Amino acid sequence: MMMGAVIKGYFAAAAGVQAQDLCSVSIMPCVRKQGEADREWFETETAGEACGTVRDVDHVLLTTDLGKIFQERGINLAELEPSEFDNPLGTGSGGGVLFGTTGGVMEAALRTVYELVSGQPMGRITFEEARGLAGVKEATITIPVGADSKFKVLEPAPGAGVTLRIAVANGLGNAKKIVKGVEDGSLAYDFIEVMACPGGCIGGGGQPRSTDKTILQQRQAAMYDLDERSAVRRSHENPAIQKLYENWLEKPNSHLAHERLHTHYQPEK
Repeated sequence: MMMGAVIKGYFAAAAGVQAQDLCSVSIMPCVRKQGEADREWFETETAGEACGTVRDVDHVLLTTDLGKIFQERGINLAELEPSEFDNPLGTGSGGGVLFGTTGGVMEAALRTVYELVSGQPMGRITFEEARGLAGVKEATITIPVGADSKFKVLEPAPGAGVTLRIAVANGLGNAKKIVKGVEDGSLAYDFIEVMACPGGCIGGGGQPRSTDKTILQQRQAAMYDLDERSAVRRSHENPAIQKLYENWLEKPNSHLAHERLHTHYQPEK
């Protein structure tokens, strides 16, 4: 949904076209994305004669849908010549790749948080504490605070650093366990990642089914391999994202960033 908002807002302006003249198609491993695309607050205001709103994402195809199209057209991915993605927004990061598996959002975020708090890149790039397919992963991580860091106020004592208690829930059943523990006071965390599907997006409802019981491990290993081979591994160092904030979103957590990239949910009646 974020990419749809960026395409209809930022990319349309950069390309010199109206948002209503662009068709945004997302390929997703998640069945729920088809319903989310219909939500009225995932829309972009249009200008000119067609003043009103247009959907951020016009169509959502599942991974399996795309696979069927390839089969019908006789397209064999293994036989295609590799090529670069189109720009702008064609540059990805290893951290972005990791979003596709359980623990990946946590790991990508910690890479950035560490640098924001300490003022320097982390000595290690991977967080093994967040990796794997365990139902619940927990860890306590202490980050040194830079001399001029605004996060010094969070240190319990000078030089003690900032300690983060993290948890990763793999699947909604495990998320329920964490929620129950937080509610009754037996668990306490500063940062919790929840992915509804077992394994994360790699195990989404729109993904190809397999009788191979190790398929999630194989897909997760592929995510880790892609991360390791990425030229940029920290999300905040992605030049395309930096330019996006510079030219459109202004800065992280700006009003515009919140308006275009965030959403909210309401209890069903």
